[in-house]
Amino acid sequence: MLLAENAELAASLEVKEHHLCSEKTKAEQQIAQLKENLNGADRELKRCQNHVYALTTINEMLIIGNEKRDEIIFEYKRKLQKYKNLSMSSDSDSLSRDSSFEQVEQKANKSLEERTGNSVEDQGLPHNTNASPIHLETYAEFRRNLCKVVEKSTDQDLCTLCGWRSSSEAELKLHLFEKHEMESLSLMLDKYCLD
Repeated sequence: MLLAENAELAASLEVKEHHLCSEKTKAEQQIAQLKENLNGADRELKRCQNHVYALTTINEMLIIGNEKRDEIIFEYKRKLQKYKNLSMSSDSDSLSRDSSFEQVEQKANKSLEERTGNSVEDQGLPHNTNASPIHLETYAEFRRNLCKVVEKSTDQDLCTLCGWRSSSEAELKLHLFEKHEMESLSLMLDKYCLD
């Protein structure tokens, strides 16, 4: 009877040992799968971190560019305000009434005529019929005076509203659209055709 019980115990031990070995093998396979999943997650995390780093770098570059652009715009506005203040303080009407100014201007014109051999009035300076200077409020008025009164041809690369010079027709159209809120004829036609 002891022999039978021993044999039965040995058999049950073998079954349990076999079962434990198979459980161990399954656990090792699961651990290997988890390690592989962990490595894949690490690779994905590194890829995402690189993507975030690239986006952060681009964002910082854009912020720096915007700050630089804002500094330039502020500087131009400051200079423009300075020039506006200067032009307001030196009103051309009061200057033209000042006799000492007229004498200096006549001497300068005479000297220039002697050197160039032609009249200063033909140089495109705004003047009325008696050749005295006139005050024009805007660049557009100056350009109209230049085209109609003096009959001079003007540069087509200049903005007719503010005198800004462009390097191409496309740049001029962009300037007119951005600064003066004017659409070009071709853009208006494109919109009309799309509607």
